[in-house]
Amino acid sequence: MESTQFYFPISPASALVALVTIVFLLRRAWPRLYQQKRTTKLADAIETHQELDLVVLKEPEVPDGWWSGRDVFELERRALFSQTWIYLAHISQFKKPGSYQSFDLAGYPIFLIRGKDDKIRAFHNVCRHRAYTITRKESGASTVLGCRYHGWSYDTTGRLVKAPQFDDVPGFDKSQNNLFEIHAHTTVHGMVLVNLNSGEPEPFYENIVSAWNGFSRTSGLEVSSTWVNGQTLTGNFNWKAGNTRQILSRIQKHTKLEKIQGGQILPATHKPKGSILFQQAEQLCQELDCVSGGSQNGTSSNALDW
Repeated sequence: MESTQFYFPISPASALVALVTIVFLLRRAWPRLYQQKRTTKLADAIETHQELDLVVLKEPEVPDGWWSGRDVFELERRALFSQTWIYLAHISQFKKPGSYQSFDLAGYPIFLIRGKDDKIRAFHNVCRHRAYTITRKESGASTVLGCRYHGWSYDTTGRLVKAPQFDDVPGFDKSQNNLFEIHAHTTVHGMVLVNLNSGEPEPFYENIVSAWNGFSRTSGLEVSSTWVNGQTLTGNFNWKAGNTRQILSRIQKHTKLEKIQGGQILPATHKPKGSILFQQAEQLCQELDCVSGGSQNGTSSNALDW
């Protein structure tokens, strides 16, 4: 049986054309193949990420005890209530020299009083002698405020004007025992704000001034406004609601500052100057208590009610 063989001669030009055609087809198909491979990898990555989300635990935005912890509250007192300007009253609430208003600001007893020069000043509501309360009423009027314990008395500028039985104590200086004054600022519309910072308080930035002026204009408040009446409302709510991030940021900055200074930053120190003299004064107080029959709760028969 005879076999037949066929031969197809291929010229170099034909081979070159075929090679170019194959390369052209591969170049057109490659983007689609690459995109498909890339999409497959992306889908796998998304699936892996979703699986990881099911097992990864997210750290809480706020520390433990943020809403009601005692340690957090003490830090808030130092970092916020002792460092920022806080509105307390309107100038119309102080009708005459000696008019005062008492407040409890985050556990700090303070009071505002109008001086004979018509300036509103703020003081810690504690006597420099035994840290007893000066003004016990929510509001009142007196140009001389006296402590009910041993009769130390102060004028509207916080100056100690009377210290019974202490004038003869060697080295006792009235000028070194004035009330601790608090930074106070009255706006052009009569809003009275305080800052408990023991050093130099933060300034009234333009945006703060603008905000208070805008509030006053909207409310119709002026320096000449008349105080009609008011009331104190109490409620169970958390003051931090709505400002968590801003408050947390400020507390973190204050915590770093306390670490740098190596101790707590408090609004003011109530420790008397001169430990030896203070011990002598304490001995005298004990003798006075025995003679006058003063009680342990700080009241006596001739106590004044301010």
